[in-house]
Amino acid sequence: MALTPIEGATVNIFQVVAGVQTLALTTNTNSSGQYFGPRLVSGDFVVVANKIGYEQSQSSIITLTGTDIQPLDLFLQVNTAQNVGTVSGLITDQTTLLPIANALVALYSVAGSTETIVQISRSNTGGRYLFGNVAEGEYIVKAIAQTDVPAI
Repeated sequence: MALTPIEGATVNIFQVVAGVQTLALTTNTNSSGQYFGPRLVSGDFVVVANKIGYEQSQSSIITLTGTDIQPLDLFLQVNTAQNVGTVSGLITDQTTLLPIANALVALYSVAGSTETIVQISRSNTGGRYLFGNVAEGEYIVKAIAQTDVPAI
């Protein structure tokens, strides 16, 4: 399994003295998932990494002496409870390109050749729709707009 570097994770480095953790430094990971904690004094430290959408990761206590350079990898796991998104868009008339209000809009989850409705909504007066709390995956949106049909 390949590891994917996580850019923009917050890394807090805590000094541990007599079992009490005190924040010594806060930094962020770069595009390669790397971070750097310069000018730390000798002592015991705990490193904590977190990012929205991921479970927090914490190291065990590490000891630095003198001018040690201590590589320490932390691994963030996706937090499936937090890692949700939205699907939104605009329903328009194919010919006039004008927004269509009150269109029936369905969000389908796609697994292979199977499509399953997961949410249904209606477009607003400006033709816009929004589905919230959408888990990671493959989706398709379908809409139906009814027009007034004159009586015969």
